[in-house]
Amino acid sequence: MSFWVLYDHLGHFIVINLMTVVPVLGLGVLADGLGVSPMAMALPILLWMFVLAGGQGHLINTLLSGRPLEYRAIGVGIRQFGLPLALLGLGAGGSIALCGLGIWFYSTVLTDRAPLLGLALAQLCACSVVGLAMTAFYAVPAVLALRGALWPAWRMGAKLVLRHSVGSAGSLVLAVMAMVVAVTPPGFVLLSTLPLVTLACCTYELYARAYAATETVRDEADGYLNRGFRDFLYPWKE
Repeated sequence: MSFWVLYDHLGHFIVINLMTVVPVLGLGVLADGLGVSPMAMALPILLWMFVLAGGQGHLINTLLSGRPLEYRAIGVGIRQFGLPLALLGLGAGGSIALCGLGIWFYSTVLTDRAPLLGLALAQLCACSVVGLAMTAFYAVPAVLALRGALWPAWRMGAKLVLRHSVGSAGSLVLAVMAMVVAVTPPGFVLLSTLPLVTLACCTYELYARAYAATETVRDEADGYLNRGFRDFLYPWKE
């Protein structure tokens, strides 16, 4: 489903990404010229990624609902969901950073005094990082679906991780692959975060249909879901 959304609108997505990447690169060059530390830029970049996910996710949701692609949907999504998603990114990023600090502390400092306890706590922190990342993965599209309700969206993300652990593991693998592509120069310039946001929105959409929590089309009538290799080879045929 994510593949066909990207496939059908690839040209528009590249244009959208270039419109996003050029200002970010400009700010990066300016910050480097002013001598700003890269670590100081980490938090603003993280928050901007979550705010941008609001615009991109709203655009993806309009496509999933059968409406045509409109560039202004990104601005609408940022205005409506930018602040809640920035708060979500701040909370999720801070929690993951604390767990990462715990991994370092328990695996280096505590293991000298209590090796088994230190190793167990370090592994617990590592599992918490994965759980928090997957919860945030679902919570971003949930914020869009729940009209900016932050805490219910976070609870919905945690519920999906617990109820669909196998599917979440598969989504995690795909999300990591999308992030690896995004940090390469071609991936950053051409699509950047769009594959990751598309994957999150499509995954949440399918789970929402399973719980009858969406008003979009059914699986049988979904043009993005019911395609095969023949559609890839012959895209001009219905």
